[in-house]
Amino acid sequence: MVRLDKVVNGQSQTLQELQVETEPGTWQILRLSIRGPILEALLNKRFLSAREDNWELATYKKGKLGLWSRGGGTVYFDNVRFTIMDGGTGTVPLGGDESTIIKK
Repeated sequence: MVRLDKVVNGQSQTLQELQVETEPGTWQILRLSIRGPILEALLNKRFLSAREDNWELATYKKGKLGLWSRGGGTVYFDNVRFTIMDGGTGTVPLGGDESTIIKK
């Protein structure tokens, strides 16, 4: 399952829960894109979902990215990247540290 949440002022809201089949022991590629009011989710280049929200009207233009897993087994996250609307790019160091943003 892939669950998409957003947290604003400490309050978590589940946007969508998606049942997906994955092969244990293989890397999965998750891509999320927010353009205007639409959040798109793809897993292994396969379209999962598009959800409208008030992203472009949001007063929170800064934030953090979080990935987590629950349940049995071990999960690894690697090559986490993001691009922000003003053209900057960033990387998220593993281990829970703050992200680094590089302005273009």
